[in-house]
Amino acid sequence: MAADSGQLWGFVSVLAFTFLTRHLALNVAYPLTVGLAVLLVQLVFARLFFGEAPTPTQITGALLIAAGIVLVASRR
Repeated sequence: MAADSGQLWGFVSVLAFTFLTRHLALNVAYPLTVGLAVLLVQLVFARLFFGEAPTPTQITGALLIAAGIVLVASRR
């Protein structure tokens, strides 16, 4: 089951990367895909596998990290 789940998320990340590269430059699309995938996996799998709901502090931290990734990716 875990291997199937990993393959599914890998496929989803490839689709997201493909979509982003069609609409954004590669130097913007790659950090967005890689950085935000890590956050998404942590938040989703913490809930699914461990039954942990993120606290408001953790959500704020994740949003700050996501904002940092977007800011770094959007620099020219």
